Amino acid sequence: MQIFNNPGPGKITLLLSFSMVFIFLGLGYLFLATNVMPDRFPKPNRIYIGLVLVVWALFRGVTVWLKYKRELKDEEDE
Repeated sequence: MQIFNNPGPGKITLLLSFSMVFIFLGLGYLFLATNVMPDRFPKPNRIYIGLVLVVWALFRGVTVWLKYKRELKDEEDE
């Protein structure tokens, strides 16, 4: 039965990792391109925070993608 097919912890972790990449990209965009809470985060700090979030999202995206490709190769070898 299809209902008993558990995706396993590896696939769930992969899905959560990909979703975190999009969340960090969204937060980076929030800091770089909008004026939400300008009194709490002045202009130079907003740029620094936004750039760090975008770079972290890109780094995380690459590592998650490489992990995904390695898992596909491991499944194919079995």
